[in-house]
Amino acid sequence: MKKTALIGAALGLALSFGAASMASATVYTFTQSESFGAGSFGQVTVTQDATNANALDFLVQINQGELFHAATDGNHHALTFDLVGNPDITISGLPTGFTLNGDQSNGSNKASAFGNFDYVINLPGNGTPYAPLSFSFVATNNNAVPAPLVLDYNTVGGNKIYFTTDVSTSGATGNVAATYTGGSLLKAGVPEPASWAMMLLGFGGVGAMLRRRRSHALALA
Repeated sequence: MKKTALIGAALGLALSFGAASMASATVYTFTQSESFGAGSFGQVTVTQDATNANALDFLVQINQGELFHAATDGNHHALTFDLVGNPDITISGLPTGFTLNGDQSNGSNKASAFGNFDYVINLPGNGTPYAPLSFSFVATNNNAVPAPLVLDYNTVGGNKIYFTTDVSTSGATGNVAATYTGGSLLKAGVPEPASWAMMLLGFGGVGAMLRRRRSHALALA
């Protein structure tokens, strides 16, 4: 029983390090635009959900002086993104005003100037800009065999485009696109090197304890 408890403790420690590693935030910055030239227009921060390894938390933010553009034209959306393998997902936690288009077929949603995307959040309206500077939501994998979600991208002009959003700034509207700019780039359940090192140290320590216990038992015998 004591050996089992020790091994269980080591596994718990290893898993906690792995979870801490994968919970690191990944930041994507809106730096590309179809209408406004180069600049920084906001960002999307993505983290693995704290309670579900098969879910991601998204926080979409635009800069002061910009507005989300409420539109229904099919080319401009509140957010577009792709996921590796195009899994069936549930999106929850959207604030009032934002909706889902319900279409997840491969490359079915156009984001003008930045290609097609699988997943879309819309902000229906008559073109009137929307006041809040941010919104958030949770995406959860609903596949029959769920797995961690991994973001995919389009390559446009040599840049990896992970997200687009339609914004209004200085009286003009247009899509802006986000590229990866920092943090721990989320992988499908692969701990970082530092986490592997901590796990190996943990298992090594447990092995040494078990060897000492065995030696002590043999000496008593």
